[in-house]
Amino acid sequence: MNKANWLRREWDHDSRAAILNELSITLVHELHQPLSIIMSNAEMAQRSAGQGDLDAAQIGALMDDIIVANEYAAALLKRLRCKLNGDGMKPSVVKVNDLIASVLRLMRSNLAHRQVQVEFKQAEPCCAVLADRVALEQVLINLINNGCKAMDQLAPADRVLTITATLDGEWVVVQVADVGVGLPPDPSLMFAPFYTTSPQGLGIGLSIVTSIMASHDGYLQASAGQPKGAVFSMHLPAMEASRL
Repeated sequence: MNKANWLRREWDHDSRAAILNELSITLVHELHQPLSIIMSNAEMAQRSAGQGDLDAAQIGALMDDIIVANEYAAALLKRLRCKLNGDGMKPSVVKVNDLIASVLRLMRSNLAHRQVQVEFKQAEPCCAVLADRVALEQVLINLINNGCKAMDQLAPADRVLTITATLDGEWVVVQVADVGVGLPPDPSLMFAPFYTTSPQGLGIGLSIVTSIMASHDGYLQASAGQPKGAVFSMHLPAMEASRL
């Protein structure tokens, strides 16, 4: 084997090892959400079966949430498998209001458990982007989770998360605003891999979000909320109405 071929094989090996390392960290972080939804709903259904606390319709709703969480986990695994195999992103037309509504449905039991009230201010119905839908779901789930964590120390009645979708010129902007602890003194630290203020956190959520946004030719901004809290703004290139 000549030196050029040897170097190529070594580069391919190192590149694949780096991808495997990135995907394994992502997998540990991102699968936590759907698995926790499945477990909490299954436990609630199991308890109610013995105690009769819920009627058939309520148990059916729990089962629906489990199915939705399982479908999301399967879609996430499929996306990561494609990335490992070197397959490119497969974009589709994603209507922003539908995207946010589906994520809120996925996180319904989690938000209820954490006693967080969500106010969703929808965009115009035609507001859409060309994107990997599962990847954008990952972004929103991470931002919503972070907003909930920021409000953990507040009284339940004060925990309000506001999600706003707007069309701003050539950009679709989705804002996730909480009324929690606010930004750290140096907000740029939040986007660095493994930076976390939580003993249970891995510190890779915002790093994943930043990478996904960049892959969609978009970006994420963080700003202070008014009068308190933090606002995370997703900016994505808007689709022209004629292409929908």
